[in-house]
Amino acid sequence: MDAKYITSAAKMDQLPAYELPEVAFIGRSNVGKSSLLNSLMQRKSLARTSSTPGRTQMVNFFLLNQKIIFADLPGYGFHEAPTEIRNHWHSLMDAYCERPNVKLFLYLLDIRRETEDYEFDFMDQLGKFAPVMIVLTKVDKLGVKEFEKRKASLLTQIQEQGVANDGIFAVSSLKGGGIDSLRSEIMKLNDPQQNLSPPK
Repeated sequence: MDAKYITSAAKMDQLPAYELPEVAFIGRSNVGKSSLLNSLMQRKSLARTSSTPGRTQMVNFFLLNQKIIFADLPGYGFHEAPTEIRNHWHSLMDAYCERPNVKLFLYLLDIRRETEDYEFDFMDQLGKFAPVMIVLTKVDKLGVKEFEKRKASLLTQIQEQGVANDGIFAVSSLKGGGIDSLRSEIMKLNDPQQNLSPPK
């Protein structure tokens, strides 16, 4: 697996312009975005992980197999962050979503946590820009029965909220469960007939 870090953007005018299809990883703080990125790229620490909510406050870009860009977006919902930082997050997200090469949002949900109403609203808003796949993280933290119960509850909520999605994947970055299937689905985004050049 050929994977490398490219660049980071802390401001709207720092967002790079790429032609390759881009996949955005988004979710609440500590949902496991960096761990999932590392698992998908088969790297131990290419994407930095942290136990401190809101640590990632930039958009970090990675190149996978010279074909697809991964974008690690700042975690949201961190109550400890100052209002100024939260407002900056919203502005950065607004600018990011309008990028034409963003082809897929991976919306991460910690299967152990209850999904808030605003998260369903957020999924719906993201779906206006690109398809949204829901990724259930940290499934290894629950037993089979509890996982199935929580997943069924989430599916009911999604249906009740009327949130469209392009698939639901359950993964464990720790044990590797579901990682290969998710990676294969993501790689379908790359169209071999397109004559696109990876960033240098």
